[in-house]
Amino acid sequence: MAEDRDAERHAARQEINRNMAAAAQVSQMRQAVLKGKTFKSRYGEKNMHPLVHPGDVLEIGGATLMEIKPNDLLYFQQDNGFQVRRVVRHSVTGGELSFIVKAEDATTETTLPAAQIIGRVVRIERHGEIIELVRFGGGDIQKQLGPMLGKAANWVQDTIDKISLYFSRRK
Repeated sequence: MAEDRDAERHAARQEINRNMAAAAQVSQMRQAVLKGKTFKSRYGEKNMHPLVHPGDVLEIGGATLMEIKPNDLLYFQQDNGFQVRRVVRHSVTGGELSFIVKAEDATTETTLPAAQIIGRVVRIERHGEIIELVRFGGGDIQKQLGPMLGKAANWVQDTIDKISLYFSRRK
């Protein structure tokens, strides 16, 4: 009976230590991107395929919340691990900013609180090849052409946002 309690206490201490180590790691990552640095992380999930493959090395950089655009790939903490999701749009509820995100293999969208975001994927390394993510100015075309072209401007902006998922490659 006493051995069972000791085993439970030991397991609880280990869980607390793991949680503290994970919190310290997240803090270090956030500090790095806030200072303009990047860090690399190997991605192991299949849910972002074909955009991100299991085993890809992601380079994570900083972005202010106002710089995050649709189709950006966000790197964030979820439960005891790290995830990547594509931004669909932003949302403000009760004065709190969040992002509506989606995995590439999912049909449903989820809400990601801004506080969980660690950074934005800026580069992917796959089998020794560097894949630069191309960004466009999300919304710029619509602002300029919207009054003149109406729905056509929306279509053009949607098309540009989709194109931003394509990659420019360099060796």
